Amino acid sequence: MKEFISIQKLAIKKAKDDGVREGKMQEKLEIAKNLLLSNVDIEVISRTTSLSVKQIKDLKSVVFEKD
Repeated sequence: MKEFISIQKLAIKKAKDDGVREGKMQEKLEIAKNLLLSNVDIEVISRTTSLSVKQIKDLKSVVFEKD
């Protein structure tokens, strides 16, 4: 029973850690989006958010996608 509780606690901790990571990524993407909309250079956005240039270019293609 103790093993089950330990495994359960580890699973809960992993889920929380994953959620925190996901939230941080969403925040970085939101910041990058706002900087793109303010015409900030992609290299500056990359340094500011720690996102790769490719991630920012991908985001830019979505943000400025033609309907």
